[in-house]
Formats: sequence, C-alpha cells, structure tokens
Amino acid sequence: EWMAQVIEQGAVKLSDLADTLRQNDLQTLLGKTEQFARRQPVLFTGAAMALGFALTRAAASAARRASSKEQAHVDD
Repeated sequence: EWMAQVIEQGAVKLSDLADTLRQNDLQTLLGKTEQFARRQPVLFTGAAMALGFALTRAAASAARRASSKEQAHVDD
C-alpha cells in the first residue's frame, strides 16, 4: 500500500514538473528546483539518483551501439 502511494505521489510530482517545464524559463526552473529540493530533500535526492542512473544507462547503451557499428564497418 505504501509503495503504491509513493509511486502515485511521484507520478503527480512528475506531471507537475512537466507542466512547469512547459511554462517557465531556465532561471525560474532553477529557482523552483532549489525550492523543491529544500522542501522535499529525500524525494529530490531519489529523483536525482534515478535520473543519473537512467542517463548512465542511456550513455552506456549508446556507446555499445557505436562500438558495434564501428566493429561492423571494420569486419566489412
């Protein structure tokens, strides 16, 4: 039950974030991010870690694909 609530709260916050990104400039976004981090430090830290993990996975995947393409060209 508690996990479902956490996920639901995260979904609501993510939806709010998407709306904020559409409606504000970079300076305003940075200010709002700082405010959020101060109000919800645990959630902010978790989200930052999840984002870092996702970006690392995406970069590693892109590097593997690039390496595979280079190897395919060498084999031809």
